[in-house]
Amino acid sequence: MAARMLFFYIFRQHLLLTLLVLLLLTFIVDVVQFAERSRLRGSGSFDVWAELQRIVLQTPSLLQSMLPYVLLVSTALLVLRMGRQYELAIFLQIGRPSRRVLAPLVVGGVVIGLLYTYALNPLASVSRNLENQDRPAAVAGATEVGEAREIVLRDADGYHFLLVDEINAEATALEGVTYLRLDNDHRLLNRVNAPRAAWLDGELVFSEARDLGTGLGEPIVEGGSLRLDFPQTVLTHKARDRFSISVYELPGVIAATRLVGASPYGLANHFQNLIALPALLGAISFLAGALIYHPVMRGQLRGDIVAIMGTAFAIYFLVTFTDALGGSGAVPPAILAWGLPVVFGVAGVIVLSIRSKRR
Repeated sequence: MAARMLFFYIFRQHLLLTLLVLLLLTFIVDVVQFAERSRLRGSGSFDVWAELQRIVLQTPSLLQSMLPYVLLVSTALLVLRMGRQYELAIFLQIGRPSRRVLAPLVVGGVVIGLLYTYALNPLASVSRNLENQDRPAAVAGATEVGEAREIVLRDADGYHFLLVDEINAEATALEGVTYLRLDNDHRLLNRVNAPRAAWLDGELVFSEARDLGTGLGEPIVEGGSLRLDFPQTVLTHKARDRFSISVYELPGVIAATRLVGASPYGLANHFQNLIALPALLGAISFLAGALIYHPVMRGQLRGDIVAIMGTAFAIYFLVTFTDALGGSGAVPPAILAWGLPVVFGVAGVIVLSIRSKRR
């Protein structure tokens, strides 16, 4: 009973402190975003409430890259506070060694990761839907699910892919265009190639288009021309980026992207990072606790603050490096995403083992 009470006490403290840090970051990010959007909108019509809704729903996607550092800092702060209030010494006196203190920290990191991946991450899709209400309808009300120059529109009947080699500065003319139409089961219906396309009377008109006839649908090119209700606004801004696709939508988008020959590695890497995030945050929490537990007990923290800063740099370097490798397809994204928690977990074990021998 005492062991369980200790576990939940530390777990609760860790969770609350981490959420407090995240709320503070969220407030700062939201204020900055609101100020920037207000400046860009100027004195024209500006729906404050709708804008705040979008900003709040978008914030989790912006915070994803900050989560490892939030867990690193909040874990270190909690262990430091427990040490200064002599809680760690009391735990040791009643026979609760370091592993009993660090275990709830690991669970806390995992829980934060699960909450983010499966509850907060999908909010970005809701924000995107709100933004789409202010844009012209695209292909019977479709919504954007692709990236710049690999544009994907999703509607009730399936996917519209538009792969473009070159777009002029005004987004009025395209060169090297491929249009693909897929159904909801990711079966190819139509594939059309054209050397160029341009907007005419509100439609995207393909010139010298060729229907390759490799799909299941009826031919859609007539006399070398194809007209689509494809909005120009899609090309004037970066089409929906990977951080605004929810973890529940990503597998379908990846499958469709791979089927039409577009690069799926950026999306696949993001998906693997999302589902591996709980393990990563748990491993970082363990490493942060291992770094600071014994120095706090000895009352010697000066050098270990530097160690925490060095760990933050190592996290940044490894996350950036593996993201680049996974996004390019040089290494399978799953290996990189799940390899990081292993690396940080093993580092935590080594640090804890070395520092426990110095007591």
